[in-house]
Amino acid sequence: MKNFYTILLLSIITLTSAMAQSDDGNTTISNKGQITMTKEFANYKFYQNDRQIAWKEFNEIFAGNTYALNEYTKAKRNYTFSKLTGILGGLAVGWELGNVISGNDPNWFVSSVGAGFVVLSFPLDRKFKQHMTKALHSYNRKHNNTGSSVSVKEINLISNKNGLGLAVSF
Repeated sequence: MKNFYTILLLSIITLTSAMAQSDDGNTTISNKGQITMTKEFANYKFYQNDRQIAWKEFNEIFAGNTYALNEYTKAKRNYTFSKLTGILGGLAVGWELGNVISGNDPNWFVSSVGAGFVVLSFPLDRKFKQHMTKALHSYNRKHNNTGSSVSVKEINLISNKNGLGLAVSF
């Protein structure tokens, strides 16, 4: 029975990552002095003129732009709660998975709550990215007096049983 649950859990993890869309999180912005955001595995990193910016520097950077500062505050709150719920949920699910593997009876309530926390962390992370992107665009627009330009990396013509289409990668 424990092998069944182990295989089921590994299958779910594999299938959910296999169905995910690829987003490297990199935005190419043409002007120097602008802040860019990249996602590296589970962490976001920020760069300005090829220098990495720490979280604590944003209060000083956004000091003259109240909209960017407000969006940054919302983004940081969402980021904190996203990481907290993801870690707590992962610990709860992992602990109960360890119980299953070791032959002990798992507490399904704890693993269900943990799974709920993990699921809750995804929309919080998405909201973080939305608010931080708004803050960065506001700062970049006011800082350089230009809008940001996103470069298109690739355009492909694709076909399947439903017809033809274009796939655009940014």
